[in-house]
Amino acid sequence: QVQSNGTALVAFEKATGKVRWAIGQELASYTSPLVVTMHGQKVLLYFARGGLLAVEPRQGKVLFHFPWRARIEESVNAANPVVVGSRVLLSECYGPGSVLLDIDQQWQPRVIWSDAGKDRWDRSLAAHWCTPIYVDGYLYACSGRETPEADLRCLDYNTGEVQWVQKRTGRCTLLFVDRHLLCLNEFGTLIVLKPNPQKYEEAARYEITDLEYPCWAPPVLSDGILYLRGRGRLVALELIPSRK
Repeated sequence: QVQSNGTALVAFEKATGKVRWAIGQELASYTSPLVVTMHGQKVLLYFARGGLLAVEPRQGKVLFHFPWRARIEESVNAANPVVVGSRVLLSECYGPGSVLLDIDQQWQPRVIWSDAGKDRWDRSLAAHWCTPIYVDGYLYACSGRETPEADLRCLDYNTGEVQWVQKRTGRCTLLFVDRHLLCLNEFGTLIVLKPNPQKYEEAARYEITDLEYPCWAPPVLSDGILYLRGRGRLVALELIPSRK
């Protein structure tokens, strides 16, 4: 039986369901654990309520913990880390914003850039629940906690420098498909974007009238069918015509 304390992360035997290990006093977050290869080794990364946990996945040994969260209790980390090589980007919208870490071979994190201490309007990125999309050295992401302040933006992954901001998009989710970004905002508008760090480049826009607010779930693409979800309804769009 899994108890409340010491179970920020729990590993189970796949065949039996037996608990293999349980670690951490962190509170829960809305993110998912990620297993990545870094410095030739498998490492499990989990952006918990209080920050980033890095764990050796087979034995559950904690490699490091990097604190990153808002000071207020009513906050949560919801966007997954964005990992490129030995670098890890964390982003949240309730407090400090974003930080880029570089992890050395001794599993020590070093801050490359950080939003900590900046005014909320000067932060590079404040991701709510949508995990930013990495394309060719740049991030494309929704920034902002509430609808009026939320925007779509592009920033340099390695420096945090904002390249452009498209305001009044509402909160939105993103999917990268065939060198295009599919952006679904919370009102049911589907926008097709070209990933261009020089400017916001919109290729097409569709109002999905069968969807009702809020559309917070990210788009899913499978076998040429794009699935979009709003309140109480799922819509399937055929992107690739089926062969009769």
